[in-house]
Amino acid sequence: MVTPNWSWRDFVAGLAPPREDGLPRFHPAGVGATAEELDHLETALGLALPVDLRSLLAEMNGVEDEAAYLRLIMSVEETIRENDKAGKKEYAALCSRNEGLKKKYAARDAVALPFDQLFIFASRGNGDVFGFPIENNSVRDDRVFDWDHEMEEVTPFANSLHDFLTQWATMTARW
Repeated sequence: MVTPNWSWRDFVAGLAPPREDGLPRFHPAGVGATAEELDHLETALGLALPVDLRSLLAEMNGVEDEAAYLRLIMSVEETIRENDKAGKKEYAALCSRNEGLKKKYAARDAVALPFDQLFIFASRGNGDVFGFPIENNSVRDDRVFDWDHEMEEVTPFANSLHDFLTQWATMTARW
């Protein structure tokens, strides 16, 4: 439950101990996005943002992970670019023609969630991305999925944006 004094900024800063220089490992990527920028993102993608992601972007417009040298949660501009519909549809069409992928999904318990049905908002920095499932031009639920670009498969990663950030910090604590 979110309390009135709760903030994404404080939550993100508290995900991991400070670095050796005393600065937080996780920190805002910049000044929060304006309501106009967030509305533009929703219009450009043709869907409403999940409430938690919208509030995080409004507060800090992305999250940097200094230890991993990456922008974990993308900014509004990066999110628009990463979710470019033409590029995603072209890639999805390529995957749908790949007989090997069809057989792999049929043979295992891989999640049958096509790449073009992910609203991408975060990146591992290696080509793999994280996203929310899309259905009928809206985010289906708060679960976060991991798309592995080498295996070309989608797997569940976390139950919410909060859980996603917590699991990322835990998983990468040794960095």
